[in-house]
Formats: sequence, structure tokens, C-alpha cells
Amino acid sequence: MASHDVRYRCEAWSQKKDDDKRIEAAEMWFYRRILRVKWTDKRTNESVLKERKTERTLLNLINARKLKYVGHALRNHRTSLMKTVCEGRLDGRRRKGRPPISLVTNLTTACGLSLHQIVQKSQDSWVAAEVLIVVVVVVVVVVVVVVVVVVVVVLVAAVVVAAVVVVVVVVVGPIFKSLCYIIIGQQ
Repeated sequence: MASHDVRYRCEAWSQKKDDDKRIEAAEMWFYRRILRVKWTDKRTNESVLKERKTERTLLNLINARKLKYVGHALRNHRTSLMKTVCEGRLDGRRRKGRPPISLVTNLTTACGLSLHQIVQKSQDSWVAAEVLIVVVVVVVVVVVVVVVVVVVVVLVAAVVVAAVVVVVVVVVGPIFKSLCYIIIGQQ
């Protein structure tokens, strides 16, 4: 679907309700094009979604990407310019008129979370990812150690078998040879 094109650089968008309606309309247009529903057909959006067996997901995907981006920006060091801009702590005066919608304000209204909750949520997922990485590294190390131990045991067993063969050939060989001569000599 063309949702990849629609979501291009959506992390930096400041959306209004009108923009949300346009995104939903575009998503429904995509679904209607996929199902080859003509614009003259009297079909509701719900019937198109039911036939497609899906829900409207484009706005949720955009908000999820925004959350991920803002969490990444706010997780940076204290002196990060990106963090300063996202938090809106800029020096100077802004121009006259209505203040523009900031990315954080837009995201807090869309998700219904405060800035602190957004940062906490992103840090929780970040910590979970770090824990997962540590667990994977530990599992890999354990597997490598087990493989090395198995290889060492196999090599030791091979050396023991070789030593037994040498002992058999060196010690038992002459005895067996003399026994063969005795048996052959008696017949």
C-alpha cells in the first residue's frame, strides 16, 4: 500500500484535526482503489473496511512513529539541541500571533499522555530493549561455552581412544602374535 509514502517523515508533522481527516480520507481512498470500488457506488466506509477485513490504522502508525521519535529525542543527553527544541525551551521571543502547534503538544493531545508519561514509556521500551540485548549476549556466550566444552570432550575422547589403540597394538600385539604362532604350531 502507499502508506509508506504517506508516512514519509511523519515524525516531524504537526497535525491538526483537518489533517487527520485528510489522512483518514486518503486511507479510505487507498482501500477503495484496492477493492475497485467506484466513486459512484453507494458504499459506506464501514462496509469497505469490513470487506477488506481491516481497520483504520494509518493515524495510529503515524502517532506511534511520532512517539518513538520524541522518545528518542528526549532520551538524549541533557545538552542535546534536539531535546531542547522538542521541549520548547528556546531563548528569545516568538513572533506575534497564534503560537504554532508544537510536536510535543500535538503528540500529547493525540495520545492523551503527558510529556512525562511519553518519556517514561519510551524509556521503559528502551530499557526493555537493553535487557533483551543483554539476555541474547548471555545466551550466545553460554552456547559458545557449551560448544567449546563438547569439542574438548570429543577431542579428549579421541585422544583416549587413540591411546588405547596404541596400547593394544604395542602391548597386546606381540602377545597375540606369539599366541598365533603357538596355535599354528600345535596344528
